[in-house]
Amino acid sequence: MPSPRYRLRRSRDTTAQGVARAHLDQNHIPGSVSRSTLGVALRIVLAVAAIGFVATQVDMSAIVETGKKADKWWILLAVLLLPINISLEAVTWYPLLRRVAGPTSRIEAFLAVVSGYPLGMFTPARVGELAGRALFIREGDRTTIAISAAVARLADLVVVLAAGTAMLVAGRLTGYVHFDGAIALVGVALVATVVSTSVVLAPGTIARIADRFHFMKRYRPKIAFLTDLPVGVMVRVIGFSAVRLSVYSGQFVVLAFGFSQGLNPG
Repeated sequence: MPSPRYRLRRSRDTTAQGVARAHLDQNHIPGSVSRSTLGVALRIVLAVAAIGFVATQVDMSAIVETGKKADKWWILLAVLLLPINISLEAVTWYPLLRRVAGPTSRIEAFLAVVSGYPLGMFTPARVGELAGRALFIREGDRTTIAISAAVARLADLVVVLAAGTAMLVAGRLTGYVHFDGAIALVGVALVATVVSTSVVLAPGTIARIADRFHFMKRYRPKIAFLTDLPVGVMVRVIGFSAVRLSVYSGQFVVLAFGFSQGLNPG
Protein backbone atom coordinates (compact mmCIF):
# COMPACT_ATOMS: atom_id res chain seq x y z
CA MET A 1 0.00 0.00 0.00
CA PRO A 2 1.48 3.41 -0.97
CA SER A 3 2.73 5.55 1.86
CA PRO A 4 1.00 8.87 2.72
CA ARG A 5 4.05 10.76 1.43
CA TYR A 6 3.85 8.94 -1.92
CA ARG A 7 0.14 9.65 -2.23
CA LEU A 8 0.72 13.33 -1.45
CA ARG A 9 3.51 13.61 -4.04
CA ARG A 10 1.37 11.83 -6.65
CA SER A 11 -1.52 14.15 -5.88
CA ARG A 12 0.74 17.17 -6.36
CA ASP A 13 2.06 15.76 -9.65
CA THR A 14 -1.48 15.16 -10.90
CA THR A 15 -2.49 18.67 -9.90
CA ALA A 16 0.54 20.12 -11.67
CA GLN A 17 -0.29 18.16 -14.81
CA GLY A 18 -3.85 19.43 -14.68
CA VAL A 19 -2.68 23.02 -14.32
CA ALA A 20 -0.24 22.60 -17.21
CA ARG A 21 -2.94 21.04 -19.40
CA ALA A 22 -5.33 23.86 -18.57
CA HIS A 23 -2.60 26.38 -19.40
CA LEU A 24 -2.04 24.72 -22.77
CA ASP A 25 -5.77 24.69 -23.47
CA GLN A 26 -6.00 28.38 -22.65
CA ASN A 27 -3.11 29.10 -24.96
CA HIS A 28 -4.79 27.05 -27.68
CA ILE A 29 -8.15 28.78 -27.51
CA PRO A 30 -7.09 32.17 -28.90
CA GLY A 31 -5.46 30.51 -31.90
CA SER A 32 -8.58 28.47 -32.62
CA VAL A 33 -10.80 31.48 -32.22
CA SER A 34 -8.59 33.59 -34.47
CA ARG A 35 -8.54 30.92 -37.17
CA SER A 36 -12.30 30.57 -36.94
CA THR A 37 -12.74 34.33 -37.12
CA LEU A 38 -10.40 34.51 -40.09
CA GLY A 39 -12.37 31.79 -41.86
CA VAL A 40 -15.68 33.58 -41.28
CA ALA A 41 -14.19 36.86 -42.48
CA LEU A 42 -12.82 35.18 -45.60
CA ARG A 43 -16.21 33.68 -46.45
CA ILE A 44 -17.93 37.03 -45.96
CA VAL A 45 -15.42 38.74 -48.24
CA LEU A 46 -15.86 36.05 -50.90
CA ALA A 47 -19.64 36.27 -50.70
CA VAL A 48 -19.60 40.06 -51.04
CA ALA A 49 -17.12 39.82 -53.92
CA ALA A 50 -19.31 37.24 -55.67
CA ILE A 51 -22.40 39.41 -55.34
CA GLY A 52 -20.47 42.42 -56.60
CA PHE A 53 -19.10 40.44 -59.53
CA VAL A 54 -22.56 39.27 -60.56
CA ALA A 55 -23.97 42.77 -60.18
CA THR A 56 -21.34 44.17 -62.55
CA GLN A 57 -21.78 41.46 -65.18
CA VAL A 58 -25.55 41.50 -65.62
CA ASP A 59 -28.16 44.09 -66.42
CA MET A 60 -30.07 44.32 -63.15
CA SER A 61 -32.84 46.44 -64.65
CA ALA A 62 -33.50 43.76 -67.29
CA ILE A 63 -33.60 41.09 -64.59
CA VAL A 64 -36.08 43.12 -62.54
CA GLU A 65 -38.24 43.73 -65.60
CA THR A 66 -38.19 40.05 -66.54
CA GLY A 67 -38.97 39.09 -62.96
CA LYS A 68 -42.09 41.24 -63.00
CA LYS A 69 -43.42 39.28 -65.98
CA ALA A 70 -42.54 35.86 -64.56
CA ASP A 71 -44.99 33.50 -62.90
CA LYS A 72 -44.25 33.96 -59.20
CA TRP A 73 -45.46 30.49 -58.22
CA TRP A 74 -43.03 28.72 -60.55
CA ILE A 75 -40.20 30.96 -59.36
CA LEU A 76 -41.11 30.20 -55.74
CA LEU A 77 -41.02 26.48 -56.49
CA ALA A 78 -37.56 26.84 -58.04
CA VAL A 79 -36.37 28.71 -54.94
CA LEU A 80 -37.77 26.00 -52.67
CA LEU A 81 -35.89 23.37 -54.66
CA LEU A 82 -32.58 25.20 -54.09
CA PRO A 83 -31.93 24.04 -50.49
CA ILE A 84 -32.92 20.51 -51.52
CA ASN A 85 -30.38 20.64 -54.34
CA ILE A 86 -27.61 21.91 -52.04
CA SER A 87 -28.50 19.35 -49.37
CA LEU A 88 -28.27 16.52 -51.90
CA GLU A 89 -24.91 17.85 -53.08
CA ALA A 90 -23.66 17.74 -49.50
CA VAL A 91 -25.10 14.24 -49.02
CA THR A 92 -23.33 13.12 -52.21
CA TRP A 93 -19.99 14.36 -50.92
CA TYR A 94 -20.45 13.32 -47.28
CA PRO A 95 -19.47 9.61 -47.57
CA LEU A 96 -16.12 10.70 -49.01
CA LEU A 97 -15.64 13.61 -46.63
CA ARG A 98 -16.21 11.43 -43.59
CA ARG A 99 -13.30 9.21 -44.62
CA VAL A 100 -10.79 12.05 -44.84
CA ALA A 101 -12.00 14.56 -42.24
CA GLY A 102 -13.04 12.37 -39.34
CA PRO A 103 -16.28 12.96 -37.42
CA THR A 104 -17.69 15.69 -39.63
CA SER A 105 -21.41 16.40 -39.47
CA ARG A 106 -23.74 16.64 -42.44
CA ILE A 107 -24.53 20.22 -41.45
CA GLU A 108 -20.85 21.11 -41.69
CA ALA A 109 -20.72 19.45 -45.11
CA PHE A 110 -23.77 21.47 -46.19
CA LEU A 111 -22.19 24.74 -45.02
CA ALA A 112 -18.91 23.82 -46.72
CA VAL A 113 -20.73 23.29 -50.02
CA VAL A 114 -22.39 26.70 -49.68
CA SER A 115 -19.11 28.39 -48.75
CA GLY A 116 -17.44 26.99 -51.85
CA TYR A 117 -19.85 28.64 -54.30
CA PRO A 118 -18.42 32.20 -54.15
CA LEU A 119 -14.85 31.06 -54.81
CA GLY A 120 -16.04 28.78 -57.60
CA MET A 121 -17.52 31.74 -59.46
CA PHE A 122 -14.08 33.25 -60.06
CA THR A 123 -12.24 30.14 -61.22
CA PRO A 124 -12.38 28.02 -64.40
CA ALA A 125 -14.59 24.93 -64.17
CA ARG A 126 -15.44 26.03 -60.61
CA VAL A 127 -12.24 24.46 -59.26
CA GLY A 128 -12.11 27.17 -56.61
CA GLU A 129 -15.24 25.64 -55.13
CA LEU A 130 -13.17 22.64 -54.06
CA ALA A 131 -10.72 24.89 -52.20
CA GLY A 132 -13.60 26.79 -50.63
CA ARG A 133 -15.03 23.58 -49.22
CA ALA A 134 -11.66 22.48 -47.89
CA LEU A 135 -11.12 25.81 -46.14
CA PHE A 136 -14.42 25.48 -44.30
CA ILE A 137 -13.86 21.99 -42.86
CA ARG A 138 -12.06 22.26 -39.53
CA GLU A 139 -10.42 18.82 -39.39
CA GLY A 140 -8.30 16.94 -41.90
CA ASP A 141 -5.79 17.79 -44.60
CA ARG A 142 -7.05 20.56 -46.89
CA THR A 143 -5.67 19.06 -50.07
CA THR A 144 -7.15 15.64 -49.31
CA ILE A 145 -10.54 17.21 -48.57
CA ALA A 146 -10.44 19.08 -51.87
CA ILE A 147 -9.58 15.84 -53.68
CA SER A 148 -12.54 14.10 -52.04
CA ALA A 149 -14.78 16.88 -53.35
CA ALA A 150 -13.26 16.42 -56.81
CA VAL A 151 -14.11 12.71 -56.69
CA ALA A 152 -17.72 13.61 -55.90
CA ARG A 153 -17.60 15.95 -58.90
CA LEU A 154 -16.45 12.99 -61.03
CA ALA A 155 -19.57 11.12 -59.92
CA ASP A 156 -21.61 14.01 -61.32
CA LEU A 157 -19.74 13.61 -64.60
CA VAL A 158 -20.59 9.91 -64.71
CA VAL A 159 -24.29 10.64 -64.21
CA VAL A 160 -24.30 13.35 -66.88
CA LEU A 161 -22.49 11.10 -69.37
CA ALA A 162 -24.83 8.20 -68.65
CA ALA A 163 -27.93 10.37 -69.04
CA GLY A 164 -26.63 11.96 -72.23
CA THR A 165 -25.67 8.60 -73.69
CA ALA A 166 -29.09 7.17 -72.86
CA MET A 167 -30.74 10.09 -74.64
CA LEU A 168 -28.51 9.61 -77.68
CA VAL A 169 -29.25 5.89 -77.85
CA ALA A 170 -32.99 6.51 -77.45
CA GLY A 171 -32.86 9.20 -80.10
CA ARG A 172 -31.00 6.93 -82.48
CA LEU A 173 -33.41 4.04 -81.96
CA THR A 174 -36.48 6.23 -82.42
CA GLY A 175 -35.08 8.07 -85.42
CA TYR A 176 -34.87 11.50 -83.82
CA VAL A 177 -31.06 11.42 -84.02
CA HIS A 178 -30.16 10.75 -87.63
CA PHE A 179 -27.42 13.22 -88.60
CA ASP A 180 -24.13 12.13 -90.14
CA GLY A 181 -21.83 10.61 -87.57
CA ALA A 182 -24.61 9.90 -85.08
CA ILE A 183 -23.57 6.27 -84.69
CA ALA A 184 -19.95 7.28 -84.06
CA LEU A 185 -21.09 9.84 -81.49
CA VAL A 186 -23.17 7.23 -79.69
CA GLY A 187 -20.18 4.88 -79.68
CA VAL A 188 -17.85 7.51 -78.23
CA ALA A 189 -20.43 8.40 -75.59
CA LEU A 190 -20.82 4.75 -74.60
CA VAL A 191 -17.05 4.29 -74.27
CA ALA A 192 -16.71 7.50 -72.24
CA THR A 193 -19.52 6.41 -69.93
CA VAL A 194 -18.06 2.95 -69.35
CA VAL A 195 -14.54 4.28 -68.73
CA SER A 196 -15.62 7.08 -66.39
CA THR A 197 -17.94 4.77 -64.45
CA SER A 198 -15.16 2.20 -64.05
CA VAL A 199 -12.77 4.84 -62.74
CA VAL A 200 -15.27 6.26 -60.25
CA LEU A 201 -16.29 2.83 -58.97
CA ALA A 202 -12.60 1.96 -58.51
CA PRO A 203 -10.98 5.30 -57.63
CA GLY A 204 -7.78 3.55 -56.64
CA THR A 205 -7.07 3.61 -60.36
CA ILE A 206 -6.61 7.38 -60.09
CA ALA A 207 -3.98 6.91 -57.39
CA ARG A 208 -2.15 4.27 -59.42
CA ILE A 209 -2.12 6.44 -62.53
CA ALA A 210 -0.93 9.47 -60.58
CA ASP A 211 1.83 7.39 -59.02
CA ARG A 212 3.37 6.91 -62.46
CA PHE A 213 4.19 10.61 -62.69
CA HIS A 214 7.21 11.76 -60.73
CA PHE A 215 5.80 15.20 -59.89
CA MET A 216 2.76 13.53 -58.29
CA LYS A 217 4.72 11.38 -55.86
CA ARG A 218 4.68 14.03 -53.15
CA TYR A 219 0.89 13.95 -53.26
CA ARG A 220 0.80 10.19 -52.71
CA PRO A 221 -0.20 10.45 -49.01
CA LYS A 222 -2.99 12.86 -49.90
CA ILE A 223 -4.60 10.54 -52.46
CA ALA A 224 -3.92 7.30 -50.62
CA PHE A 225 -7.50 7.22 -49.33
CA LEU A 226 -8.70 6.55 -52.87
CA THR A 227 -7.30 3.02 -52.75
CA ASP A 228 -9.40 2.23 -49.67
CA LEU A 229 -12.77 3.41 -50.96
CA PRO A 230 -15.19 0.47 -51.20
CA VAL A 231 -17.32 0.04 -54.29
CA GLY A 232 -20.43 0.31 -52.14
CA VAL A 233 -19.48 3.83 -51.04
CA MET A 234 -18.95 4.95 -54.62
CA VAL A 235 -22.26 3.39 -55.70
CA ARG A 236 -23.99 5.46 -53.02
CA VAL A 237 -22.15 8.58 -54.17
CA ILE A 238 -23.25 8.02 -57.78
CA GLY A 239 -26.82 7.30 -56.66
CA PHE A 240 -27.05 10.49 -54.60
CA SER A 241 -25.51 12.40 -57.49
CA ALA A 242 -28.20 11.08 -59.84
CA VAL A 243 -30.95 12.23 -57.49
CA ARG A 244 -29.32 15.65 -57.05
CA LEU A 245 -28.89 16.21 -60.76
CA SER A 246 -32.54 15.26 -61.29
CA VAL A 247 -33.56 17.99 -58.85
CA TYR A 248 -31.07 20.37 -60.47
CA SER A 249 -32.54 19.70 -63.91
CA GLY A 250 -36.02 20.09 -62.47
CA GLN A 251 -35.11 23.58 -61.29
CA PHE A 252 -34.32 24.61 -64.86
CA VAL A 253 -37.59 23.15 -66.11
CA VAL A 254 -39.50 25.02 -63.42
CA LEU A 255 -37.66 28.26 -64.24
CA ALA A 256 -38.45 27.76 -67.92
CA PHE A 257 -42.14 27.56 -67.07
CA GLY A 258 -41.82 30.58 -64.82
CA PHE A 259 -40.14 32.83 -67.36
CA SER A 260 -41.97 31.60 -70.48
CA GLN A 261 -44.92 33.64 -71.64
CA GLY A 262 -48.03 31.70 -72.53
CA LEU A 263 -46.46 28.30 -71.94
CA ASN A 264 -48.86 25.73 -70.53
CA PRO A 265 -47.02 23.21 -68.30
CA GLY A 266 -49.73 20.65 -68.91
